[in-house]
Amino acid sequence: MSVEGEEEALLSEPSPSPLGRFPSASRITPFTVLLVLTGAIGGFLFGYDTGVVSGALFYLRDDPILAGLPAGSEDLVEGAIVAGTTVGAALGAGLGSVASDRLGRRQSILYADAFFTVGSVLLAFSTSAFQLIAGRVIVGLGVGVASMIVPVYIAEVSPTKDLRAALVTVNVLMITAGQFFSYLVNYFLSFAGGECWRWMLGVAALPAILQFGGMLFLPETPRWLALKGNLGEASKVLSKLSASPEDAAEFMREIQAPSVATSTAGVRVFSAFESKLFRYQVYVGVTLQVLQQLSGINTVMYFTPVILSSAGIEGRQVLLMSMLPALTNAAMTLVGIWAIERMGRRKLLLSSLVGVALSLGLIGALFSFEAPYGWIVASLMLYLVCFAPGLSPVPWAVNSEIYPTASRGLGSGCSAVANWLSNSLISVLFPSLQHRLPAGGVFWLCGAVSVAGTWWAYLVLPETKGLSETEIQARFAERLTRSGAAGAKPETRSV
Repeated sequence: MSVEGEEEALLSEPSPSPLGRFPSASRITPFTVLLVLTGAIGGFLFGYDTGVVSGALFYLRDDPILAGLPAGSEDLVEGAIVAGTTVGAALGAGLGSVASDRLGRRQSILYADAFFTVGSVLLAFSTSAFQLIAGRVIVGLGVGVASMIVPVYIAEVSPTKDLRAALVTVNVLMITAGQFFSYLVNYFLSFAGGECWRWMLGVAALPAILQFGGMLFLPETPRWLALKGNLGEASKVLSKLSASPEDAAEFMREIQAPSVATSTAGVRVFSAFESKLFRYQVYVGVTLQVLQQLSGINTVMYFTPVILSSAGIEGRQVLLMSMLPALTNAAMTLVGIWAIERMGRRKLLLSSLVGVALSLGLIGALFSFEAPYGWIVASLMLYLVCFAPGLSPVPWAVNSEIYPTASRGLGSGCSAVANWLSNSLISVLFPSLQHRLPAGGVFWLCGAVSVAGTWWAYLVLPETKGLSETEIQARFAERLTRSGAAGAKPETRSV
Protein backbone atom coordinates (compact mmCIF):
# COMPACT_ATOMS: atom_id res chain seq x y z
CA MET A 1 0.00 0.00 0.00
CA SER A 2 1.29 3.50 -0.83
CA VAL A 3 1.94 6.13 1.84
CA GLU A 4 -1.10 8.02 0.62
CA GLY A 5 -3.25 4.89 0.87
CA GLU A 6 -1.99 4.14 4.37
CA GLU A 7 -2.79 7.69 5.48
CA GLU A 8 -6.31 7.39 4.09
CA ALA A 9 -6.77 4.11 5.93
CA LEU A 10 -5.62 5.67 9.16
CA LEU A 11 -8.00 8.59 8.77
CA SER A 12 -10.90 6.33 7.89
CA GLU A 13 -10.55 4.04 10.91
CA PRO A 14 -13.44 4.42 13.36
CA SER A 15 -12.63 6.09 16.64
CA PRO A 16 -12.49 3.75 19.64
CA SER A 17 -15.38 3.91 22.06
CA PRO A 18 -15.10 6.34 24.98
CA LEU A 19 -14.75 3.40 27.36
CA GLY A 20 -12.32 1.53 25.13
CA ARG A 21 -9.07 0.09 26.31
CA PHE A 22 -6.40 2.32 27.76
CA PRO A 23 -3.35 2.53 25.49
CA SER A 24 -0.89 -0.22 26.37
CA ALA A 25 2.03 0.74 28.56
CA SER A 26 4.17 -1.50 26.34
CA ARG A 27 4.13 1.30 23.74
CA ILE A 28 6.11 3.53 26.11
CA THR A 29 9.88 3.07 26.21
CA PRO A 30 11.98 3.74 29.34
CA PHE A 31 13.44 6.70 27.45
CA THR A 32 9.95 8.19 27.05
CA VAL A 33 9.33 7.76 30.78
CA LEU A 34 12.64 9.49 31.51
CA LEU A 35 11.77 12.47 29.30
CA VAL A 36 8.24 12.82 30.69
CA LEU A 37 9.30 12.60 34.35
CA THR A 38 12.27 14.93 33.87
CA GLY A 39 10.08 17.46 32.08
CA ALA A 40 7.37 17.14 34.72
CA ILE A 41 9.80 18.34 37.41
CA GLY A 42 8.83 21.74 36.02
CA GLY A 43 5.25 21.00 37.05
CA PHE A 44 6.46 19.98 40.52
CA LEU A 45 8.27 23.33 40.86
CA PHE A 46 5.16 25.13 39.61
CA GLY A 47 3.11 23.50 42.38
CA TYR A 48 5.73 23.88 45.11
CA ASP A 49 6.43 27.56 44.55
CA THR A 50 2.74 28.49 44.40
CA GLY A 51 1.91 26.46 47.53
CA VAL A 52 4.85 27.17 49.84
CA VAL A 53 4.28 30.88 50.40
CA SER A 54 1.29 30.51 52.76
CA GLY A 55 3.34 28.59 55.33
CA ALA A 56 6.44 30.75 54.87
CA LEU A 57 4.45 33.93 55.53
CA PHE A 58 3.28 32.51 58.85
CA TYR A 59 6.89 32.84 60.10
CA LEU A 60 7.94 35.79 57.96
CA ARG A 61 5.43 38.02 59.76
CA ASP A 62 7.52 37.76 62.94
CA ASP A 63 10.85 38.22 61.16
CA PRO A 64 12.58 41.62 61.47
CA ILE A 65 12.32 42.01 57.68
CA LEU A 66 8.54 42.45 57.91
CA ALA A 67 8.15 43.23 61.61
CA GLY A 68 10.40 46.25 61.20
CA LEU A 69 8.37 47.85 58.40
CA PRO A 70 6.59 51.18 58.96
CA ALA A 71 3.17 50.83 60.55
CA GLY A 72 0.44 50.24 57.99
CA SER A 73 2.74 48.93 55.25
CA GLU A 74 2.91 45.30 56.37
CA ASP A 75 -0.22 44.19 54.51
CA LEU A 76 0.90 45.94 51.32
CA VAL A 77 4.33 44.28 51.37
CA GLU A 78 2.86 40.89 52.26
CA GLY A 79 0.42 41.20 49.37
CA ALA A 80 3.29 42.09 47.02
CA ILE A 81 5.24 39.01 48.14
CA VAL A 82 2.25 36.78 47.41
CA ALA A 83 1.37 38.52 44.13
CA GLY A 84 4.98 38.64 42.94
CA THR A 85 4.89 35.07 41.69
CA THR A 86 1.62 35.61 39.82
CA VAL A 87 2.92 38.75 38.12
CA GLY A 88 6.17 37.01 37.22
CA ALA A 89 4.27 33.97 35.94
CA ALA A 90 2.18 36.07 33.55
CA LEU A 91 5.37 37.68 32.20
CA GLY A 92 7.17 34.33 32.05
CA ALA A 93 4.37 32.65 30.12
CA GLY A 94 4.48 35.46 27.56
CA LEU A 95 8.27 35.30 27.20
CA GLY A 96 8.20 31.51 27.07
CA SER A 97 5.67 31.51 24.24
CA VAL A 98 8.15 33.33 22.01
CA ALA A 99 11.27 31.51 23.22
CA SER A 100 9.83 28.02 22.83
CA ASP A 101 9.05 28.46 19.13
CA ARG A 102 12.33 30.23 18.37
CA LEU A 103 14.84 28.52 20.70
CA GLY A 104 13.15 25.19 21.33
CA ARG A 105 11.12 23.45 24.03
CA ARG A 106 14.17 22.01 25.81
CA GLN A 107 16.03 25.32 25.88
CA SER A 108 12.98 27.06 27.35
CA ILE A 109 12.83 24.53 30.20
CA LEU A 110 16.50 25.27 30.94
CA TYR A 111 15.69 28.98 31.18
CA ALA A 112 12.81 28.18 33.54
CA ASP A 113 15.21 26.22 35.77
CA ALA A 114 17.60 29.17 35.84
CA PHE A 115 14.78 31.45 37.01
CA PHE A 116 13.70 28.92 39.66
CA THR A 117 17.24 28.55 41.00
CA VAL A 118 18.19 32.24 41.07
CA GLY A 119 14.86 33.25 42.60
CA SER A 120 14.94 30.54 45.28
CA VAL A 121 18.51 31.38 46.31
CA LEU A 122 17.65 35.09 46.49
CA LEU A 123 14.63 34.31 48.69
CA ALA A 124 16.69 32.09 51.00
CA PHE A 125 19.27 34.83 51.59
CA SER A 126 16.99 37.88 51.50
CA THR A 127 17.70 40.68 53.96
CA SER A 128 15.01 43.13 52.83
CA ALA A 129 11.39 43.21 51.71
CA PHE A 130 12.53 44.36 48.26
CA GLN A 131 14.71 41.25 47.84
CA LEU A 132 11.79 39.03 48.90
CA ILE A 133 9.50 40.61 46.32
CA ALA A 134 12.20 40.45 43.62
CA GLY A 135 12.88 36.80 44.44
CA ARG A 136 9.20 35.93 44.16
CA VAL A 137 8.94 37.70 40.79
CA ILE A 138 11.99 35.81 39.47
CA VAL A 139 10.56 32.50 40.70
CA GLY A 140 7.30 33.53 39.03
CA LEU A 141 9.12 33.89 35.71
CA GLY A 142 10.17 30.27 36.06
CA VAL A 143 6.64 29.22 37.00
CA GLY A 144 5.22 31.02 33.96
CA VAL A 145 7.68 29.51 31.48
CA ALA A 146 7.22 26.03 32.98
CA SER A 147 3.42 26.29 33.00
CA MET A 148 3.27 26.81 29.23
CA ILE A 149 6.25 24.82 27.94
CA VAL A 150 6.24 21.59 29.98
CA PRO A 151 2.83 20.40 28.63
CA VAL A 152 4.02 21.17 25.10
CA TYR A 153 7.30 19.30 25.64
CA ILE A 154 5.54 16.23 27.04
CA ALA A 155 2.89 16.23 24.29
CA GLU A 156 5.57 16.41 21.59
CA VAL A 157 7.64 13.54 23.01
CA SER A 158 4.56 11.32 23.28
CA PRO A 159 5.28 8.35 20.99
CA THR A 160 1.62 8.07 19.94
CA LYS A 161 -1.43 10.31 19.80
CA ASP A 162 -3.30 7.76 21.97
CA LEU A 163 -1.02 8.54 24.92
CA ARG A 164 -0.61 12.29 24.42
CA ALA A 165 -3.14 13.67 26.92
CA ALA A 166 -2.48 11.01 29.56
CA LEU A 167 1.22 11.88 29.56
CA VAL A 168 0.46 15.62 29.72
CA THR A 169 -1.76 14.93 32.74
CA VAL A 170 1.31 13.50 34.49
CA ASN A 171 2.53 17.10 34.59
CA VAL A 172 -0.71 18.18 36.29
CA LEU A 173 -0.20 15.35 38.79
CA MET A 174 3.28 16.71 39.49
CA ILE A 175 1.82 20.19 40.07
CA THR A 176 -0.50 18.79 42.73
CA ALA A 177 2.37 16.71 44.15
CA GLY A 178 4.46 19.89 44.39
CA GLN A 179 1.67 21.64 46.27
CA PHE A 180 1.31 18.71 48.67
CA PHE A 181 5.08 18.55 49.19
CA SER A 182 5.18 22.29 49.97
CA TYR A 183 2.65 21.79 52.78
CA LEU A 184 4.66 18.80 54.03
CA VAL A 185 7.91 20.80 54.01
CA ASN A 186 6.21 23.73 55.74
CA TYR A 187 4.91 21.46 58.48
CA PHE A 188 8.21 19.74 59.27
CA LEU A 189 10.35 22.87 58.95
CA SER A 190 7.96 24.72 61.27
CA PHE A 191 9.48 22.74 64.16
CA ALA A 192 12.78 24.52 63.49
CA GLY A 193 11.14 27.90 64.20
CA GLY A 194 13.05 31.14 63.73
CA GLU A 195 14.10 31.64 60.14
CA CYS A 196 12.68 28.35 58.86
CA TRP A 197 10.95 30.37 56.13
CA ARG A 198 14.34 30.69 54.40
CA TRP A 199 14.54 26.91 53.99
CA MET A 200 10.89 26.74 52.91
CA LEU A 201 11.45 29.22 50.10
CA GLY A 202 14.99 28.14 49.19
CA VAL A 203 14.56 24.38 48.91
CA ALA A 204 12.95 24.76 45.45
CA ALA A 205 16.44 25.36 44.05
CA LEU A 206 17.26 21.65 44.49
CA PRO A 207 14.71 20.14 42.04
CA ALA A 208 15.42 23.02 39.63
CA ILE A 209 19.12 22.13 39.60
CA LEU A 210 18.21 18.45 39.19
CA GLN A 211 16.02 19.18 36.18
CA PHE A 212 18.59 21.52 34.64
CA GLY A 213 21.26 18.82 34.85
CA GLY A 214 18.93 16.19 33.44
CA MET A 215 17.73 18.30 30.52
CA LEU A 216 21.31 18.96 29.42
CA PHE A 217 21.54 15.29 28.41
CA LEU A 218 18.04 14.92 26.93
CA PRO A 219 17.01 15.79 23.36
CA GLU A 220 14.74 18.36 21.81
CA THR A 221 11.28 17.14 20.79
CA PRO A 222 11.09 15.43 17.37
CA ARG A 223 8.30 17.78 16.26
CA TRP A 224 10.37 20.90 16.93
CA LEU A 225 13.38 19.33 15.20
CA ALA A 226 11.19 18.57 12.18
CA LEU A 227 9.85 22.12 12.28
CA LYS A 228 13.42 23.36 11.87
CA GLY A 229 14.08 20.92 9.01
CA ASN A 230 16.22 18.48 11.01
CA LEU A 231 14.34 15.32 10.00
CA GLY A 232 17.35 13.07 10.53
CA GLU A 233 17.74 14.04 14.18
CA ALA A 234 13.97 13.89 14.64
CA SER A 235 14.00 10.30 13.38
CA LYS A 236 16.80 9.35 15.80
CA VAL A 237 14.92 10.79 18.77
CA LEU A 238 11.69 9.12 17.68
CA SER A 239 13.39 5.71 17.45
CA LYS A 240 14.20 6.00 21.17
CA LEU A 241 10.72 7.19 22.10
CA SER A 242 8.58 4.62 20.31
CA ALA A 243 8.44 0.92 21.13
CA SER A 244 6.16 0.33 18.15
CA PRO A 245 7.49 0.52 14.57
CA GLU A 246 3.94 1.32 13.43
CA ASP A 247 3.75 4.34 15.77
CA ALA A 248 7.14 5.58 14.55
CA ALA A 249 6.15 5.15 10.90
CA GLU A 250 2.87 6.99 11.42
CA PHE A 251 4.65 9.85 13.15
CA MET A 252 7.25 10.18 10.39
CA ARG A 253 4.53 10.17 7.72
CA GLU A 254 2.86 13.04 9.51
CA ILE A 255 5.92 15.22 10.00
CA GLN A 256 7.05 14.64 6.40
CA ALA A 257 3.80 16.05 5.03
CA PRO A 258 4.20 18.71 2.30
CA SER A 259 3.46 21.46 4.81
CA VAL A 260 6.87 20.79 6.43
CA ALA A 261 8.51 22.70 3.59
CA THR A 262 6.63 25.79 4.71
CA SER A 263 7.25 25.15 8.39
CA THR A 264 11.01 24.83 8.18
CA ALA A 265 11.35 28.45 7.20
CA GLY A 266 9.83 29.37 10.54
CA VAL A 267 7.23 31.99 11.19
CA ARG A 268 7.51 35.56 12.34
CA VAL A 269 6.50 36.10 15.93
CA PHE A 270 2.76 36.80 16.08
CA SER A 271 2.33 36.29 12.30
CA ALA A 272 0.28 33.22 13.20
CA PHE A 273 -2.51 35.57 14.26
CA GLU A 274 -3.05 36.37 10.58
CA SER A 275 -4.75 32.98 10.42
CA LYS A 276 -8.44 33.05 11.34
CA LEU A 277 -8.18 29.41 12.35
CA PHE A 278 -5.30 30.07 14.75
CA ARG A 279 -7.19 32.98 16.33
CA TYR A 280 -10.16 30.66 16.86
CA GLN A 281 -7.93 28.04 18.48
CA VAL A 282 -6.43 30.65 20.80
CA TYR A 283 -9.96 31.77 21.71
CA VAL A 284 -10.83 28.19 22.69
CA GLY A 285 -7.56 27.66 24.58
CA VAL A 286 -7.76 30.96 26.45
CA THR A 287 -11.42 30.43 27.38
CA LEU A 288 -10.61 27.00 28.82
CA GLN A 289 -7.88 28.46 31.04
CA VAL A 290 -10.05 31.37 32.20
CA LEU A 291 -12.91 28.97 32.92
CA GLN A 292 -10.57 26.82 35.02
CA GLN A 293 -9.64 29.79 37.21
CA LEU A 294 -13.12 31.32 37.48
CA SER A 295 -14.68 28.01 38.50
CA GLY A 296 -13.63 28.55 42.10
CA ILE A 297 -10.49 26.47 42.63
CA ASN A 298 -8.56 29.27 44.35
CA THR A 299 -11.62 30.18 46.43
CA VAL A 300 -11.91 26.59 47.68
CA MET A 301 -8.19 26.27 48.42
CA TYR A 302 -8.30 29.58 50.31
CA PHE A 303 -11.33 28.71 52.39
CA THR A 304 -10.10 25.34 53.65
CA PRO A 305 -7.47 26.70 56.11
CA VAL A 306 -9.86 29.54 57.08
CA ILE A 307 -12.54 27.00 58.01
CA LEU A 308 -10.01 24.90 59.90
CA SER A 309 -8.97 27.97 61.90
CA SER A 310 -12.61 28.81 62.61
CA ALA A 311 -13.08 25.27 63.93
CA GLY A 312 -10.40 25.91 66.56
CA ILE A 313 -7.44 24.31 64.79
CA GLU A 314 -4.41 26.56 65.21
CA GLY A 315 -0.71 26.87 64.52
CA ARG A 316 1.11 24.10 62.72
CA GLN A 317 -1.98 21.89 62.96
CA VAL A 318 -3.51 24.11 60.27
CA LEU A 319 -0.45 23.40 58.12
CA LEU A 320 -0.93 19.68 58.71
CA MET A 321 -4.67 19.68 57.98
CA SER A 322 -4.16 21.85 54.88
CA MET A 323 -2.55 18.81 53.28
CA LEU A 324 -6.01 17.24 53.00
CA PRO A 325 -7.19 19.24 49.96
CA ALA A 326 -3.76 18.93 48.32
CA LEU A 327 -3.79 15.15 48.83
CA THR A 328 -7.36 14.90 47.50
CA ASN A 329 -6.37 16.99 44.48
CA ALA A 330 -3.39 14.74 43.72
CA ALA A 331 -5.35 11.50 44.18
CA MET A 332 -8.15 12.58 41.86
CA THR A 333 -5.64 13.77 39.24
CA LEU A 334 -4.56 10.12 39.03
CA VAL A 335 -8.15 9.37 38.02
CA GLY A 336 -7.79 12.05 35.34
CA ILE A 337 -4.74 10.28 33.87
CA TRP A 338 -6.85 7.14 33.55
CA ALA A 339 -9.98 8.89 32.25
CA ILE A 340 -8.67 11.45 29.77
CA GLU A 341 -7.83 8.87 27.08
CA ARG A 342 -10.84 6.66 27.85
CA MET A 343 -13.57 9.31 27.98
CA GLY A 344 -11.87 11.91 25.81
CA ARG A 345 -11.22 15.58 26.62
CA ARG A 346 -14.72 16.83 25.82
CA LYS A 347 -16.76 14.32 27.84
CA LEU A 348 -14.36 14.45 30.78
CA LEU A 349 -14.52 18.25 30.88
CA LEU A 350 -18.32 18.37 30.60
CA SER A 351 -18.82 15.82 33.38
CA SER A 352 -16.30 17.65 35.56
CA LEU A 353 -18.03 21.01 35.00
CA VAL A 354 -21.42 19.58 35.94
CA GLY A 355 -19.99 18.14 39.16
CA VAL A 356 -18.17 21.38 39.95
CA ALA A 357 -21.33 23.47 39.44
CA LEU A 358 -23.41 21.18 41.69
CA SER A 359 -20.78 21.03 44.44
CA LEU A 360 -20.35 24.82 44.41
CA GLY A 361 -24.11 25.21 44.80
CA LEU A 362 -23.98 22.84 47.77
CA ILE A 363 -21.07 24.72 49.38
CA GLY A 364 -22.91 28.02 48.97
CA ALA A 365 -26.05 26.58 50.57
CA LEU A 366 -24.11 25.17 53.52
CA PHE A 367 -22.46 28.54 54.12
CA SER A 368 -25.82 30.32 53.91
CA PHE A 369 -27.44 28.02 56.48
CA GLU A 370 -24.36 28.10 58.73
CA ALA A 371 -23.95 24.34 58.59
CA PRO A 372 -21.42 22.57 60.83
CA TYR A 373 -17.81 22.96 59.72
CA GLY A 374 -17.50 19.23 59.08
CA TRP A 375 -20.20 19.36 56.41
CA ILE A 376 -18.57 22.36 54.75
CA VAL A 377 -15.15 20.69 54.67
CA ALA A 378 -16.75 17.55 53.19
CA SER A 379 -18.43 19.63 50.47
CA LEU A 380 -15.11 21.32 49.67
CA MET A 381 -13.52 17.88 49.23
CA LEU A 382 -16.44 16.89 46.97
CA TYR A 383 -15.64 19.93 44.82
CA LEU A 384 -12.03 18.78 44.46
CA VAL A 385 -13.18 15.26 43.58
CA CYS A 386 -15.13 16.79 40.67
CA PHE A 387 -12.54 19.41 39.68
CA ALA A 388 -9.24 17.49 39.74
CA PRO A 389 -9.89 14.74 37.14
CA GLY A 390 -11.31 17.03 34.44
CA LEU A 391 -11.24 20.79 34.82
CA SER A 392 -7.72 20.69 36.20
CA PRO A 393 -5.88 18.76 33.41
CA VAL A 394 -8.09 19.22 30.34
CA PRO A 395 -7.25 22.91 29.64
CA TRP A 396 -3.53 22.11 29.75
CA ALA A 397 -3.91 18.95 27.65
CA VAL A 398 -6.05 20.63 24.99
CA ASN A 399 -3.72 23.62 24.75
CA SER A 400 -0.74 21.32 24.27
CA GLU A 401 -2.24 19.69 21.16
CA ILE A 402 -4.62 22.01 19.27
CA TYR A 403 -2.11 24.46 17.76
CA PRO A 404 0.07 23.83 14.69
CA THR A 405 3.64 22.95 15.67
CA ALA A 406 5.10 26.14 14.18
CA SER A 407 3.05 28.32 16.54
CA ARG A 408 2.31 25.90 19.37
CA GLY A 409 4.48 27.79 21.83
CA LEU A 410 2.74 31.06 20.97
CA GLY A 411 -0.74 29.59 21.38
CA SER A 412 0.12 27.76 24.61
CA GLY A 413 1.77 30.91 25.95
CA CYS A 414 -1.31 33.02 25.26
CA SER A 415 -3.49 30.57 27.16
CA ALA A 416 -1.03 30.36 30.07
CA VAL A 417 -0.92 34.17 30.31
CA ALA A 418 -4.73 34.16 30.43
CA ASN A 419 -4.59 31.57 33.22
CA TRP A 420 -2.27 33.70 35.34
CA LEU A 421 -4.10 36.96 34.67
CA SER A 422 -7.37 35.29 35.69
CA ASN A 423 -5.63 33.97 38.79
CA SER A 424 -4.52 37.52 39.63
CA LEU A 425 -8.01 38.89 39.02
CA ILE A 426 -9.52 36.39 41.45
CA SER A 427 -6.87 37.22 44.06
CA VAL A 428 -7.65 40.94 43.80
CA LEU A 429 -11.45 40.65 43.69
CA PHE A 430 -11.96 37.84 46.19
CA PRO A 431 -11.65 39.85 49.44
CA SER A 432 -14.08 42.49 48.13
CA LEU A 433 -16.59 39.91 46.86
CA GLN A 434 -16.38 38.03 50.14
CA HIS A 435 -17.51 41.12 52.05
CA ARG A 436 -20.05 42.44 49.54
CA LEU A 437 -21.88 39.21 48.73
CA PRO A 438 -24.05 37.27 51.19
CA ALA A 439 -22.68 34.14 52.86
CA GLY A 440 -22.02 31.57 50.18
CA GLY A 441 -22.39 34.19 47.44
CA VAL A 442 -18.85 33.74 46.10
CA PHE A 443 -19.45 30.03 45.62
CA TRP A 444 -22.79 30.60 43.90
CA LEU A 445 -21.11 33.09 41.56
CA CYS A 446 -18.40 30.55 40.68
CA GLY A 447 -21.12 27.93 40.24
CA ALA A 448 -22.93 30.18 37.76
CA VAL A 449 -19.68 30.57 35.80
CA SER A 450 -19.34 26.78 35.75
CA VAL A 451 -22.89 26.38 34.40
CA ALA A 452 -22.17 28.90 31.64
CA GLY A 453 -18.86 27.13 30.96
CA THR A 454 -20.63 23.79 30.58
CA TRP A 455 -22.90 25.23 27.91
CA TRP A 456 -19.98 26.92 26.15
CA ALA A 457 -17.88 23.73 26.11
CA TYR A 458 -20.82 21.72 24.78
CA LEU A 459 -21.26 24.14 21.86
CA VAL A 460 -17.65 25.01 21.05
CA LEU A 461 -15.10 22.41 22.15
CA PRO A 462 -14.44 19.58 19.65
CA GLU A 463 -13.04 16.23 20.72
CA THR A 464 -9.31 15.83 20.02
CA LYS A 465 -8.79 12.37 21.50
CA GLY A 466 -6.72 10.10 19.27
CA LEU A 467 -6.41 12.65 16.45
CA SER A 468 -3.26 13.58 14.56
CA GLU A 469 -2.26 17.22 14.22
CA THR A 470 -3.69 17.36 10.70
CA GLU A 471 -6.99 15.89 11.89
CA ILE A 472 -7.16 18.34 14.81
CA GLN A 473 -6.65 21.29 12.44
CA ALA A 474 -9.43 19.96 10.20
CA ARG A 475 -11.75 19.44 13.18
CA PHE A 476 -11.25 23.03 14.35
CA ALA A 477 -11.65 24.37 10.81
CA GLU A 478 -14.99 22.57 10.63
CA ARG A 479 -16.09 24.11 13.94
CA LEU A 480 -14.99 27.53 12.78
CA THR A 481 -16.92 27.20 9.53
CA ARG A 482 -20.02 26.10 11.42
CA SER A 483 -19.70 29.12 13.70
CA GLY A 484 -20.22 31.37 10.67
CA ALA A 485 -16.66 32.30 9.74
CA ALA A 486 -16.55 31.14 6.15
CA GLY A 487 -13.42 30.12 4.35
CA ALA A 488 -11.57 28.55 7.25
CA LYS A 489 -8.92 26.07 6.17
CA PRO A 490 -6.51 23.88 8.09
CA GLU A 491 -3.36 25.76 9.11
CA THR A 492 -0.79 25.45 6.33
CA ARG A 493 2.15 25.84 8.71
CA SER A 494 1.44 22.67 10.67
CA VAL A 495 3.94 19.86 11.01
